[in-house]
Formats: sequence, structure tokens, C-alpha cells
Amino acid sequence: GWSPAPASAMRYASFAVEKNGEKADISIVTFPGDGGNDVDNINRWRQQIGLPAVGAEVLKSMIAPVRAGDVQIDSVDMSSTNARVLAAWTRQAGHAWFFKMSGPPNVIEQEKTKFTTFLQSVRF
Repeated sequence: GWSPAPASAMRYASFAVEKNGEKADISIVTFPGDGGNDVDNINRWRQQIGLPAVGAEVLKSMIAPVRAGDVQIDSVDMSSTNARVLAAWTRQAGHAWFFKMSGPPNVIEQEKTKFTTFLQSVRF
């Protein structure tokens, strides 16, 4: 049910989903190296939806692992009043990979299982 969307210079791939006139964005991004630390990345995503920053001591309880074959992908689910982000990341072969779905909370809720299934299908 996801439609391919144009990739950009920053994106490896993009998808869009629409439910009842509301749209969510799915992005896959990769960078050489480690892609920054988890606290900074999570806080950047939190800021994008109007949530306050969290410290490293809170981070561990926020992260849920997802298995993609032999690879562990870490994920977080963050929601504010008007927006929700499902974000996931892994570091493989010298690259950081980031997977993110963002949009209205009700659309993200409807697509969360598909997003997790997508993560589980990733192979490097």
C-alpha cells in the first residue's frame, strides 16, 4: 500500500502512504561512518515533532530491537499531539542506515505493522 516517491540527494529511497486524506512519509537514508550517536539522532527526530530532548539515561528504555535476518535494527516510536515518528537504524559495513516513517499519529498507527515487517525484510 506504499507508493514509491522520488528519492533525493539525501535519500536512498522514499515512499508515501495516504489514509483518509492524510499522508505519511517513509524514508531510507544511508551515510558512510556511524551516522552520529543515538542520543543526538533521537533528539533530532523528537525535535522534528515538537518533543523535548531526552538524556542518555532514558534512551535504553525507548529502544526496541527488530530482527532483520542476522541483523539487529534498533527502533523507537515517538508521538506528539499532531505527529508521530517511527525511526530505526543499524550500522553495517561502515555505513549507518536510517529508516523513518513520519506523519499524523493515526496514519502511523495504521501503518506500524507494515513498517516493522518492512524492517524485518531488510537484507544487507
